[in-house]
Amino acid sequence: MNLLPPILVILLYALPAWSWGYLGHRTSALLASRFLRRPAARNIRQLLKPTSLVSAATWADNYSHSPEGRYSAGWHYIDAKDDPPTRCEINYSRDCSKDSGCIISAIKNHTARAVDLSIEWEERQKSLKWVIHFLADVHQPLHTEDLLKGGNGIEVLWHGHPRNLHSVWDSAIAEKMRGGKSIRHAVEWATELEMLIKGGKWGDEVEVMEKWGQCLDLETPEDCAVHWAEGANQWVCDYVLPKDYPEGLNGTELSEGYYEGAIEIVERQMAMAGWRMAQWLNKMFDPLSEHGLRDETPSIVENALEQVKEFFGFGWEL
Repeated sequence: MNLLPPILVILLYALPAWSWGYLGHRTSALLASRFLRRPAARNIRQLLKPTSLVSAATWADNYSHSPEGRYSAGWHYIDAKDDPPTRCEINYSRDCSKDSGCIISAIKNHTARAVDLSIEWEERQKSLKWVIHFLADVHQPLHTEDLLKGGNGIEVLWHGHPRNLHSVWDSAIAEKMRGGKSIRHAVEWATELEMLIKGGKWGDEVEVMEKWGQCLDLETPEDCAVHWAEGANQWVCDYVLPKDYPEGLNGTELSEGYYEGAIEIVERQMAMAGWRMAQWLNKMFDPLSEHGLRDETPSIVENALEQVKEFFGFGWEL
């Protein structure tokens, strides 16, 4: 069932299907935009100019693969030195590299830098882009695991084609779920996730805040990032790796049953990533706002139309 207005569907299907997609990062950022309060959205928009929230969401991957940005590659994950599938756990002092840092220390550092007005604007903008990206990465189970480089060394078959397990969880499952990886797929997915959250799939508003908002304190960013990573990491033991690993995975075709079981996990983790991202950004950027602004969030249609505008060159609200 399509949840977007008919005119918006027509516009979205006219958009180019860009092969680099980054479906998950675009979706989490688009979903976060649906829960941003006006003051935070305005400050984020000002800091990100001339780019947008959705474009900023994929910047960190491109930057880490560039010669000048290679130093940041280790910030995208934490290498949990646990024993999956028997035991999964995050130990920050043990698992975060003392030399290059990790996703936990990066979230802490760049959360502070993005709102530090004594830092140059360009550096604050880069920090915000990292925060947006890392708050999605920390919800991907294999970004929280050391085993064979977070699953990059676990070779599997996906519909008969060789892939590593990390890439399957990074993109292949989500792209199969959504039928593609273009911006229109991201907008549609974000819209559906928003409606699932607001419709109570994971509990009512109070329950979601209690479950997903247990740690949203800017005074303890390390603790919060570890809490988020622990939730993702537990899925490595609970589902990502079969109990008979390595016999159950290495070099074998991932079954349709494995894919079907992963759908709910990917959907929930994506919803949680976008929702938490919004709450974190609201806390970061609301204190910098002028007083007296209305505290309201744009409607689904208003947000979706603004997201289409960017790709047609009409401007962008976030």
